[in-house]
Amino acid sequence: MDIMKMITGTMTPMIAGKVAGAFGVPEGIVRKMMAVGVPVILASIMKRGATAGGTDAIGAALAGMGKNPLDGLGAALGGDASKINSAAQGGADMLSSLLGVGAAGGLAKTLASYAGVDEKAAGPLLGLAGSAALGGLKTAADTQGLDAAGVMRLLGTQKNQIEGAIPADLGRMLSASGLLPQAADVTNAARATIPAASAPAQSGGIMKWIIGALVLAALAWFAFTRFGAKPEEVVTEAPATATAAADALVVDGVNIGESIQGILTNITGTLAGVKDADTATAAVQSLTDADTALGGLGTAVGALTGDGKTALQALIGGALPALKTTIDGLLADTAIGPILKPALDGILAKLTSFGG
Repeated sequence: MDIMKMITGTMTPMIAGKVAGAFGVPEGIVRKMMAVGVPVILASIMKRGATAGGTDAIGAALAGMGKNPLDGLGAALGGDASKINSAAQGGADMLSSLLGVGAAGGLAKTLASYAGVDEKAAGPLLGLAGSAALGGLKTAADTQGLDAAGVMRLLGTQKNQIEGAIPADLGRMLSASGLLPQAADVTNAARATIPAASAPAQSGGIMKWIIGALVLAALAWFAFTRFGAKPEEVVTEAPATATAAADALVVDGVNIGESIQGILTNITGTLAGVKDADTATAAVQSLTDADTALGGLGTAVGALTGDGKTALQALIGGALPALKTTIDGLLADTAIGPILKPALDGILAKLTSFGG
């Protein structure tokens, strides 16, 4: 079960628009806060679970949620502003009870600074992310028959994926303030440049299959559009083939596919929050970090074998068109383009080189 995907799937475009209207903030801010809020909260829950009595506290919080909490949250978020505010307050209360008022308030303040939104708006948005995160854990517990300790073990199996969804600059802010331990600050940019000893273990997990599946999907699409082959004729025995595709992207302990996918997720999330010159300026550091992280992968990418190069071309080729469309639109804005152009030019140059 992919916890992150299950949780973030609740924030559909329609619901994001309703939340934005209820709180009086841009839809891009809602999406950005949810995209980073969920993994930050999950990482915070892992931190809480490692403390004395933490697992019991998490179990008590989940037990008080009732059945199908994600369904209830979805219904609330699809309703009027009062229901959305009620869901946000409920999530904020749970976080304060579970993590402590100081920690929950610190998370809201840090995320407000990161997203470029007023702290008064960040609090309710963090509350919604908390409702979604805890609701996802409750759903996983009910579906798989897990107690609190089992939920913590499940989180542990997806630790790298959760931490990898926290942008590098946000991870540094959280670690510096003590809201997350230094060990949890294994963000996209850091993982892209460290030949981590733990990478072989990661490659057997859920991210390995996801990256492989993305590669295969891109390969199938290329075959369909260029040669007329049907996607189902290309993707056979998907799980085993996806694993092989992911394996080809690991060089000297560096999981290139996972690193690039994380960097692309970071870039996409950052660009989604850019609406004007101020938000563009706030996004520059995150984009610069992404550019640096891509540069750190150059040696590993150069060492890829033929199969690895093909897999990487498919992965980048599947993501690049949509990313270019977003970038072109931002660069065309005379107030935003000049601010973002240096970092975006570097990112596009590296991705194009890697995917060539």
